[in-house]
Amino acid sequence: MIVNGIGCDMVDGPLTQEEKLAVFRRQLEYRQRGRPWYELARGLDEAMRGAAALGYGSDVIKRMAEQVTGLSPGLVMRYVSTYRRVGVAAKAAGVAPEFLLAPGFNPVEMAVRLYDRSPEAGLEALKALAEGRIGSSELRQKLSEAVAADRSLAASRSRTHRSRALELRAIQRALEGARGSLFPTDSLFVRRPPLAYFRRDGMEVRGADGACMCGLDLFVSADENAIASFEASLPSAFLLSLYFPRTFFVFSPQAPDSAVHRAIAAIDLFLAPWIGVLRITPELAIVTVRAGVGRPDPDRHDGYEALRSELSLSDRGTAADESSSTDE
Repeated sequence: MIVNGIGCDMVDGPLTQEEKLAVFRRQLEYRQRGRPWYELARGLDEAMRGAAALGYGSDVIKRMAEQVTGLSPGLVMRYVSTYRRVGVAAKAAGVAPEFLLAPGFNPVEMAVRLYDRSPEAGLEALKALAEGRIGSSELRQKLSEAVAADRSLAASRSRTHRSRALELRAIQRALEGARGSLFPTDSLFVRRPPLAYFRRDGMEVRGADGACMCGLDLFVSADENAIASFEASLPSAFLLSLYFPRTFFVFSPQAPDSAVHRAIAAIDLFLAPWIGVLRITPELAIVTVRAGVGRPDPDRHDGYEALRSELSLSDRGTAADESSSTDE
């Protein structure tokens, strides 16, 4: 008969908990006799997934495996984890796990780690190991290259994030410097809270009484995707402009001229004269490329606070915590 995927001798009546555990122990001992690592891992996986059928928790199963095999707790769980991950790769590839398993544990574990970074490369490595077409040293080199590529990409993203943060900070300082000219002297600049359905890079200009006087959509893309980025953002930025008495699209010092020109063309195309366009220079001066004229049509600015309250993503904080000051 089969108990939780583990073969045992025929017996009369149901097995007791102790008998089930004894069967599992004998099965472990059998698999330990010169058998490849994945047979042990398969038995452990089956038993741990159905530990309740044996009448014990998975911790009891793991401790028995450690006692029978003499393997450390960490290595036992690495066996099981690697076996399960090979199963995931096999299912994704539409093949049986047996076609991706090789006798050597460490190379298979390396191939699985490679799979986590590149499913295509990892799957090929698993197949090559199973067929004896690749050795540990070559596989280790492939994994090292994949790890290095990941680190390079992460570093690039980190640099991009820092650059973007600096650009946003430069815009904020330039806008604060426009108090008394472009904006009233008592203006307070706050980051717009993240709102569902709308882009994240925005600010509010509020008066001394707290009323929102102007909305600012900030555009900081400096690469060849700047126009595409603006075009993707335009629908939500245009819709939100209806909720502010005044709106400016603000472009950072690094934004290409082509993106600024596209913004002006879009404003004309959609008949939105109330939207102005500002350009920040490298010296943090503000150039009014286009002055907004008139009120939004339709004018929904009376509904902004309700919209802000309804759509604010509370888990991302609120703009009240991010008010800016020229003292910084």
